Amino acid sequence: DDLELLTELQDFLISTGKFDVIARENGVDALEVLKKNPRIDLIVSDYLMVGKGSDLAREALSIGIPVIIITGNFEEAVKALRLYSLKVPVLKKPFNPYKLA
Repeated sequence: DDLELLTELQDFLISTGKFDVIARENGVDALEVLKKNPRIDLIVSDYLMVGKGSDLAREALSIGIPVIIITGNFEEAVKALRLYSLKVPVLKKPFNPYKLA
């Protein structure tokens, strides 16, 4: 489910020709990429990403990189993000990536 949705989103972003996509399976790996490449323009992360998606969001926001969180549990994610004082857009799964444009 998640893999299919993320694959569709990645394919969409690549197909526009406007984005380079760096995909990682967990928050720990994504944080490493972020530390090595602070010129990333946007992070799209699952809230419950293995390895703490919220930590990835917090780190990205601290260096000025915008974040979009996707989640299947919208209400829980919004509450938790507020608790951490993270102000980011949240998309509820499932969604159609082709309707985002």
